[in-house]
Order: sequence, then structure tokens, then C-alpha cells
Amino acid sequence: MQFFGEYRHTVDAKGRVIVPARMREALEGDSAYLVKYFDGCVAMFNQPEFERFVEQLKTLQRSNEIARQLYRNLGGGTSIEAVDKQGRIIVPATLREWAGITKDVLIVGSIDHAELWEPTQYAERQRLDQAQLNEQSQHLTF
Repeated sequence: MQFFGEYRHTVDAKGRVIVPARMREALEGDSAYLVKYFDGCVAMFNQPEFERFVEQLKTLQRSNEIARQLYRNLGGGTSIEAVDKQGRIIVPATLREWAGITKDVLIVGSIDHAELWEPTQYAERQRLDQAQLNEQSQHLTF
């Protein structure tokens, strides 16, 4: 299963967020791997995709200081959370703070994972120049 779509939800008083039903299917189980991710969001992986992500991370040279910082950031910023019977997960306070999420959250499918964003920050990040998009699309081979 893959992660698709955009869903707007709110964080409740206990730090829980409803995982959209289609994304719960993509989790392939009753837990989500939440990661302090790039660009200031929180990534949500299922177990197989998280393991692939970690394997890619392991290819970085640990002798490189920036690689070690990335290991710490991603390793220390990862939490495995159970999906409750109502389809909610707890997003730990440290991860919500990282992403600037207070009340509203935008859950965006990103093919092999989902991303949890503060909606205003997401909108600002999406303002890519058309030339940048065209340049990146040149690398695709359809």
C-alpha cells in the first residue's frame, strides 16, 4: 500500500491525530513510525518502508560529521506509536514542536510515507518555482 491524498485534521488535547482511513490501510498494521523529518515536518512510515529508510540512512559515512548529526536527528526524533481503535495516533510533543503543529495538522501522502505538516508551513513550502519543477521532472523517465 502507498500513501496518497491530503487530509486536514486537528490535534486533540492529548496530542492525538486521526489517521485517515486510507492511510491506516497503508500502515499495514497497528503502529506508525513517526520521524522528525526533512523540511520541518513529521514523517509517518509503515514498518517495511521505515526499514527501507533506515537501510538508506546506513549508507552514509559515519566519519562525516553532518552524517552523524543526521543519524542523531532522525534516530532521536523517531517514535513508534500505536494506532488506537478509533484510528488515532499520539504525536509526541517533541515532534509536534519540531513541525510547529499546535491545533491544525495537514496529513499529506508522499507515496512511500505520509507527512504531518502545520498547514501554513506546508503552503509556504509548496511555492516552488515552475522552473524548479520542470527541472526536476527532466529526471523522470515515463
